[in-house]
Amino acid sequence: MELKGQENIVQEEIKTQAWGPRNGFPDWLMASLWLIVAFIAFQLIANILALVFILFETGMPDDPNKILTLITENLRWVFVGNSIGQVSILAIVTLYVARLVVLKPEIPAFFQFQKGNNLKVNLALSTLVIFSIQPALWWLGYLNTLFPFSESYMDFENQQTQLLVDFLTNEPSLLFIVFNVAVVPAICEEILFRGFFYRTLSRQSGAIWAIVISGILFGIYHIKLTQVIPLSAIGIILAWMTYTSKSIYPAMLAHFINNGGSVVAAYYYPEYAFAIGDEYLPPFWLIGLSLVLSAFWLILFKRTANNGGTHVFRSES
Repeated sequence: MELKGQENIVQEEIKTQAWGPRNGFPDWLMASLWLIVAFIAFQLIANILALVFILFETGMPDDPNKILTLITENLRWVFVGNSIGQVSILAIVTLYVARLVVLKPEIPAFFQFQKGNNLKVNLALSTLVIFSIQPALWWLGYLNTLFPFSESYMDFENQQTQLLVDFLTNEPSLLFIVFNVAVVPAICEEILFRGFFYRTLSRQSGAIWAIVISGILFGIYHIKLTQVIPLSAIGIILAWMTYTSKSIYPAMLAHFINNGGSVVAAYYYPEYAFAIGDEYLPPFWLIGLSLVLSAFWLILFKRTANNGGTHVFRSES
């Protein structure tokens, strides 16, 4: 009789679980599968919509080979398609997919759409961190370019960079650029990586591994191998901010400032923003100062987020 009662309790507990745990799917698998599916779906929607918008405006060319030329001449629509893809897949659909991992009422807390402790101070400190870390990121980016990449890949990446330079130098509206390159990714990518992937993974592997893995995959996700190291470093910092503050908002703001600052700099000084070579590196004293200041702000961020209490890494539930 007692055994039957325990079985009933277990059955009731299973009924209160989300679809994934209820059917025995591990969190790491759910997180990994959605990251792959989201990336593919986002790319398909973004590219298809961009092409549809361009052809609707310009009409179908007589020679199909000219479609690529039309795309390079209408990059504004490429960015519009990219933003729609991010909002629809990386943000909205991700919020629905999360219901496979946690119950619907738990979703806001799961994504950490909450203030946490001392949100205003944490937002200010996240801003200081992302500004202070820039010289160190430039140095990491330079080191990344020293890796032996194939000539064909470098040609591909140079073409992508040139398209971005052309867009920044020809697009008249800086607000349009900032919205599509800074605002939308800061919200949508944070929902996917720090909201869903990191949080799902941390429930099984613990915070340290989730922070590191989600950060590295964030770097790889951008398909820019010559910048994987600095992008991964940013991803790790943003995940750590989310873990420490128990809020996704500091990471969103830091992400926006990082992208927005880069866009504004590239908009006015594209010849320097995309320059590669040790002659463009900041002096070593500035790199050292960058690391010291960033560490200081991060320590202060942790103390502020925890109200001076002790905080240890552990598996999140």
